[in-house]
Amino acid sequence: MIAELPHVAASEFAYEYYSSYHWRRLLNGGTGYTPPIYKELRQWLNAFPDPRSVDILQQLGVNYVILHQTSYSPDDWQRVMSDLPRYLPAIESIKSSGDDLILQLSPPACQVTADSIRVTFEPNRNIDGLTNNIAVTYHNRGQAAFMANVLQPSQLHFTQYPAQNFTEPLITPAGESQTVIVPVTAPNDLAAAWLNTLQRTVPAAPPAISPARPFPETLKPLGLHFADGPQLISYNLQPAQPTACSQLYLAARWQAIQPNDQILIQLLDPFGRLVAEQSQSFTDQTDTMSNLPLLGSLAAGRYGLRVRVQTADGQERWPITADGVKIPPDKVPPLPLTIQPTPVISQNKSPLAEFQLPDKSLIHLNNATLQQPQLTPGDWLRFTLTWQADQPIAQNYTVFTQLLGPDGQVWGQHDNEPQGGWYNTTLWQPHQFVYDNYAFPLNANAPMGDYRLIVGLYDSQTHTRLTTTSGADFVEVGTVKQN
Repeated sequence: MIAELPHVAASEFAYEYYSSYHWRRLLNGGTGYTPPIYKELRQWLNAFPDPRSVDILQQLGVNYVILHQTSYSPDDWQRVMSDLPRYLPAIESIKSSGDDLILQLSPPACQVTADSIRVTFEPNRNIDGLTNNIAVTYHNRGQAAFMANVLQPSQLHFTQYPAQNFTEPLITPAGESQTVIVPVTAPNDLAAAWLNTLQRTVPAAPPAISPARPFPETLKPLGLHFADGPQLISYNLQPAQPTACSQLYLAARWQAIQPNDQILIQLLDPFGRLVAEQSQSFTDQTDTMSNLPLLGSLAAGRYGLRVRVQTADGQERWPITADGVKIPPDKVPPLPLTIQPTPVISQNKSPLAEFQLPDKSLIHLNNATLQQPQLTPGDWLRFTLTWQADQPIAQNYTVFTQLLGPDGQVWGQHDNEPQGGWYNTTLWQPHQFVYDNYAFPLNANAPMGDYRLIVGLYDSQTHTRLTTTSGADFVEVGTVKQN
């Protein structure tokens, strides 16, 4: 399946027209009527690449994403190209075609499980004055988007009336909810529902959710006060070293709670952009446990967790100082959080190279895997490095990668801190394997012949290269032939 981006209303018809050249399945489409889910899908995918859009594309079974540079604004294209290196684990290959980029996606890193999906029913929701309906809501608490099989209907079963078919919501992103409205004759007569995709029957009043995790005994003091409302006095984050494809739990202890208030938990990336959020209502309990799913496409690195409180009608309760001065919610420093790389096993017992640090400890380059042994001008070289450090690293180092042609000139290169710049060397744990993905284009004017890929590290401040134990300031990790 192919997805063409960006989703611009007029371009959808052009994407459909040009699909007659390749006749592949196309995610795009346009008619006189745009379903609500497709409007949402456009919004989600126009944020590509971000954790939600990458996960949705993978879960939908999209094989190729075509990015049309000329359809993006210059600022939006710069954002796409800046963020793309962080999502290289989800991309098998990149090719250029004129101004367009063609991305081949990898299979998703994690899948949603059936027990992560909860379905609830609300009869008589007022929709334009019509109340003979049932709102069927899918709540996804898993680490991946849930895709319903909309080709096979599900059914609502009533006590005194015939069963009625309905179509499940096509996409429920991880950590979010989606609702479909089903017109019915007797909304209050619902007995149960058969959910085709989940292959289970759910009663009209599903049982309450049992706590997913016991409340921890040890909490960190915080003392975050909100205007005319609760006080977050202490918290605990579990696990201590979260990774993608897992759940992040926030245990919080409160004082002076308002039972009708809502707690909003937001995960922010290093630039302060919203990655994921969850909300829940206060009860009469002072201890709350919230969970956020960490998607498989989430890049490792520094993040922040922001806690907000809203009234029942959606008004923000601003944080306040000890003197009662209100602080804008986005000005309160979030709770610091580091998402660790997904654990990997090194394939090579003998390192390719060992780089020496000023304290005499070592950074090992254990592996280098090149995706393509051959390239043509304009192709992108896709490769992966595996690093390991003996000790904690006190400063940031930049990785440089260069493709040297048969003439000794550099015909392709890329410099960044590891993992797209998010998981810098000061975050590395001793003996932890760091899986580091790269991609850069081969210059269109590159001559024919054999190319050497070299890799090294340098001080981000002084630009001084680290040397290996053999005295070299780079290591050759592979060769590529240019046809």
